[in-house]
Amino acid sequence: MSDSNKGNWATATAAQKEAVNEAWRRAAQRSESVDLLTNRKTDSIVKDRDYHITGYVLTSKSGKESCVVDRAAVRWLTSVEWWELMHPASDDLAPNNEHTPKNDRE
Repeated sequence: MSDSNKGNWATATAAQKEAVNEAWRRAAQRSESVDLLTNRKTDSIVKDRDYHITGYVLTSKSGKESCVVDRAAVRWLTSVEWWELMHPASDDLAPNNEHTPKNDRE
């Protein structure tokens, strides 16, 4: 990106966005705590839905708390809050454990 729009995702070209996403994916894959399934799902969402990575999810070593960091925002969640966020009522989930809600696929 040129200096005039450096850091501005809205004006980045597709190639620039893919380069940034690839760098994020490589960094995540180097982390010992990120499993293969997480990497695969992330790659699928980034490629199929034109998303980009903007932050991190951190989990305490005890597993009792999680922290979502997205740009300047930070959200702290207990394990119960995290479970409820990630596992909504089964009616809202797409079939076959896909990563998109049913109503978003129609």
